[in-house]
Amino acid sequence: MKKSMTFRPTHLLVLLASFASFATAAPYGPNGRESSWIQPNGEIVPLKIFGDEYYARTETPAGYTLVFKDNTYYYAQLSADGKSLESTGVTADQAAPDGLEKHLDLSKEQILTKAAASHAKYDTERNKRWNKRVQAVGKINAAAKGAQLRGVEAADAKINAAPVGGSIVGLTILVQFPNDPATTGADPVNFPTTRAKVVRFCNEDGYNDDGNTGSVRDFYYDQSNKLLTYTQAVTTIVTLPNPRNYYNYSDYPANKTLYVDIDISASNIIADAAKVLQNEGFDFSSLTVDTAGNAVATNVFFAGPDSGVFAQGLWPHQFHVNRDIKVGDGDSITLYNYQITNISDSKPVIGTFCHENGHLILGYPDIYSLDGEGVGEHCLMGSGNYLNDGKTPSPINGYFKELVGWGNVTDIAPNEFLTTKLPTTGNVGYRVTNPKLSSEFFFVENRGKGDKWAQYSDDKGIAIWHIDETIDGNLRGGPHYGVALMQADGKRDLENGRNRGDSGDLFDLIDPKFTDRTNPSARWWSGKRSFVDVEVLSDLGANTSVAFGGVVPNTIVVTSPNGGEVLFKQSKYPVTWKSNISGNVNISLFKDGTFLQSLAKDEADDGLFYWKVPGKLAASNGYSIKISSISNPVPVSDLSDSPFSVTDSTFPQDNEVPFGWYKPNFADSKWEATASKAFEGTHSLGSGKTGDGTISAIAYRSDFKQGSISFYIKTSTEKGFDFAKFYIDDVAQSFKGPGSSKVLSGDNSWQFVQFQVPAGNHKFVW
Repeated sequence: MKKSMTFRPTHLLVLLASFASFATAAPYGPNGRESSWIQPNGEIVPLKIFGDEYYARTETPAGYTLVFKDNTYYYAQLSADGKSLESTGVTADQAAPDGLEKHLDLSKEQILTKAAASHAKYDTERNKRWNKRVQAVGKINAAAKGAQLRGVEAADAKINAAPVGGSIVGLTILVQFPNDPATTGADPVNFPTTRAKVVRFCNEDGYNDDGNTGSVRDFYYDQSNKLLTYTQAVTTIVTLPNPRNYYNYSDYPANKTLYVDIDISASNIIADAAKVLQNEGFDFSSLTVDTAGNAVATNVFFAGPDSGVFAQGLWPHQFHVNRDIKVGDGDSITLYNYQITNISDSKPVIGTFCHENGHLILGYPDIYSLDGEGVGEHCLMGSGNYLNDGKTPSPINGYFKELVGWGNVTDIAPNEFLTTKLPTTGNVGYRVTNPKLSSEFFFVENRGKGDKWAQYSDDKGIAIWHIDETIDGNLRGGPHYGVALMQADGKRDLENGRNRGDSGDLFDLIDPKFTDRTNPSARWWSGKRSFVDVEVLSDLGANTSVAFGGVVPNTIVVTSPNGGEVLFKQSKYPVTWKSNISGNVNISLFKDGTFLQSLAKDEADDGLFYWKVPGKLAASNGYSIKISSISNPVPVSDLSDSPFSVTDSTFPQDNEVPFGWYKPNFADSKWEATASKAFEGTHSLGSGKTGDGTISAIAYRSDFKQGSISFYIKTSTEKGFDFAKFYIDDVAQSFKGPGSSKVLSGDNSWQFVQFQVPAGNHKFVW
């Protein structure tokens, strides 16, 4: 375990937020879906399945791709034409053939073609319903702005855009399997937990068993801003009339051909369970039904593992049953739309259950992608159901919330100026629509601090979504996603499939601006300028100050210090502002709302003034900055939104972080000032406490003149296991010159390190 790493900066530096990237396939989790298969010879083959419910690749834990044939897994190789995977003839329970390449897969084009067939089968009906809602909400929003909407069109729009709220009751069926008489010995597959626990998992207020952040009901109650109470009528544990393999194989009891049409397997289970429940007198009357008499959601938990073969037999998925299954008094309710998954142990997690019910009760499309990662883990309907190992699913994106009536959305024009404190709760968002294309817009919301469902998100900050309602979700290849996250670092990692989210994705004071000239760009998908201007003005919090629109004439906006900052005496602090005035400005310091002194008279209106904080200034809070026009035809001014503080310390005390330095979001802990070790003087910065597999980091960012950055560093770590690294603009630096090691490990005494830095804005991280 890491002991400590310390460094003494020779100058106050800027640090970068770095991150570790990884390649995964969504949405079966970052490390694949774990499964297993028993070969005909009785050998158990552990499996990892990468992909989603439309296309997947099966591998061994060592990374060798497999193919399934004649009830047997074989090591795979690419066919001679490269268009298919075929068996090597070596079974997966043996050693892999010499020289066999790992992670073999089809080309992206072939994958998308295969996935398209699955989409056509499983998504068509759901997408039709969803597109009706999208179009209806669009018409209603247009009518609110003055568009004409009358008669049948208005009535249909009102029906299809009806908010989803109130009390909704779904059905959750728990099933186990009896002994199989076609096999020797007793082999029933019993349900691994109690009905009482599943009831709490679904419905309990404040459920936290096994580390879950809440129940399914809690998640939807919070996401809907208390508009929806979604609970489950949970059945008794039903012992089905037939053994497990009856539902797994189409040729039971020969057990040689798994169901290729997995909806047949699921429909058989639901039909047989419904008969048992009817005979037991289960009360179906509480279920919520649609206008056609269909139960809005049927969830099935079946005992034991999945089939072990992707999309065959007992395989988790979401679809609709292939026959009429009627329940209730007078057969008044039809079980139609369902999701089915296995439950192998007594510790179920809510993530995937919530994701699948996003389809069932809200009609949401998937917005992960085989062509990249879609929105990754930044939304439940991407791969956010896997956050915190499925125990704390990601929030639903604000655009989707607004479409089902949960949003508190303000429409603004691209050039409309507005400053606001954007909260993380309350489903508050701002929408800027393309004036020439109502189906395209940017949607802005605050994601992170203050929202318990975002506590494990890959990043926290201001999320900017670029929406194109003419594209069905993010599932197919195309010019761009229908729901695209504008990643603040401009790297497009999600589109390129490099990761499922990282600390550079959301906007904050490190990456504060989004305009036509930034990367990412605010241009419309056509390439034309949008004139959208979004800027983060304050540190992230439950409420974060954001400015929209280019500054309108006769306006000044103080952007820093704008409240909450801590300034150190005798340090230089950049006072910044935005304005659209004529002439120069005055800059004044106020204390508790009263003028204290002038900082600059007749200062150029260029948005930046470096203030040398006086050593004689009283250490206190309650300070604010006021910037006023001098000769503008209309006198204008602006004061910091809330007070900032001035402190005596020019270097922080123990366990503090120097002003302007910060913990990157990817890190588990921050570095801190310490007096226990110092190269010279009294203090240094040392790594915080970390455990195995965790990261301690500190970062800084600023504008620099051309020159060098230098510091002293020493380490005391477990050699070969724990490492010190330093990055400049995401690039790891060698500690002893080009070609040398980019890490320090073990016990190393203080050493001097220096790097050349060109002029410009740079980020650094230790």
